[in-house]
Amino acid sequence: FIVWAAWPKGTRADYSHLKWSFELDNTAESPEDHLYQQALSLVVENTGSVAAVEIPIELRATITPLKRADVEADFLGRRLLILQKGRTLPLTVILAEAVAPGAKKRFLFNGNIQAEPPFKVTYELRDEDGKTVLANYLVEKE
Repeated sequence: FIVWAAWPKGTRADYSHLKWSFELDNTAESPEDHLYQQALSLVVENTGSVAAVEIPIELRATITPLKRADVEADFLGRRLLILQKGRTLPLTVILAEAVAPGAKKRFLFNGNIQAEPPFKVTYELRDEDGKTVLANYLVEKE
């Protein structure tokens, strides 16, 4: 499960034994409505020797060229904007489910882009401070 919360800044997560990637599962488009949807899996692999649990991550989206566009992130049926009218709105999420040592876990993520082409939207997954990019995924429409 994914828990929506403000992560306390007093503790630091250890990302050193975690590998992150996005995998595309499906897409749907409605070009006449300027709506582009992606069903993605966020894949977390734990290469360490202890389980990783309650991992705070920051999810954001950027668009180029800069334009009025909205991007929603959908986790477990809850939709929140991570880009509004072209402005990035970083979202902190805590992955509460444990990832066992040597295991991979998939977290479903749906992205909904409302924008007039041409554009490039990049989904970025960052550490809890928002400084290090852990994984990204590019959606490009001409």
